[in-house]
Amino acid sequence: MILVCGEALIDFFPPAAEGRGTLEFSGRAGGSPFNVAVGLARLGIPAAFYSSLSTDLFGTALRQTLLDEGVDLSLVCMSRQPSTLAFVQTGPDANPRYAFMGDNAADRQVSVETLPASLPDDIRALSFGSFSLAVEPCGTAYETLMRREAPHRVIALDPNVRSSLIPDMEKYRQRLERLVGLSNIVKVSTEDLCELYGADTNITDVGGRWFQHGPSLVVITDGAKGVHVLLDGKRTFFPARTVVVTDTVGAGDSFHAALLAGLYRTGYLTQDAFPSLRHEELAPVIEQAIAAASVTCTRQGADLPYLIDLFPQENGLT
Repeated sequence: MILVCGEALIDFFPPAAEGRGTLEFSGRAGGSPFNVAVGLARLGIPAAFYSSLSTDLFGTALRQTLLDEGVDLSLVCMSRQPSTLAFVQTGPDANPRYAFMGDNAADRQVSVETLPASLPDDIRALSFGSFSLAVEPCGTAYETLMRREAPHRVIALDPNVRSSLIPDMEKYRQRLERLVGLSNIVKVSTEDLCELYGADTNITDVGGRWFQHGPSLVVITDGAKGVHVLLDGKRTFFPARTVVVTDTVGAGDSFHAALLAGLYRTGYLTQDAFPSLRHEELAPVIEQAIAAASVTCTRQGADLPYLIDLFPQENGLT
């Protein structure tokens, strides 16, 4: 099983056209870690979710969605604080821009004191990411959990930087670099690296520095261009697929989920096996992750693919 740790929220999307003086939105369950947990379950991988969910109507919907997708919620805490809400606007480039309402929200209530004393033995890996690493008290709690579990389980990190929610960027950079040092797998986007280190950042230099800092695998997604992979002292580039893009919401989460799913399915997602991973074994996993992200880009919002979407030939489809 893979345990995904972090926020869950409701994304609100505007309709294609609005009447004068009106603001209409449709809501969808989301949040980067939430999406990764759902994405894993849709790809047939046993997944669990760790966060704090609200008892309000949005939190109830988030909980029910996870249950319907088959995600294990035995570690989830409940809170009377409200759910985080995110209002999403996509620009001409189809990339999302967010406005968040989440101060003191339920998903921030995870604390060091509320961490589970131990994790079930069947959890092979933990995944962390997004703004839950930047805000308190959950940021400190997740760092504590990662540090505690890193000697025993594979740790995956996807920063998914949301700069508007980061109160102190320098402190966040310092935390993130500590977390990189604790991780086996780091998946990061070029947008994340530019948010962290400036628009003129050399992404391969940063990726190389992070790689030297501890992870066995660093994957840098570069939108429509493709994916840079650093493994075993080698760099490899995989081109993206060409698709008609609706929006890119959840594309990175789809990639991350499919990457972990592929490693889990091939048996490499354990502390003992992961160091032996090589490029020839990783290449088809990366291709599947690119395919998963491409499928999500053709849909509105974070509508992650099912196994049948990636392997239709294995289900009697063409």
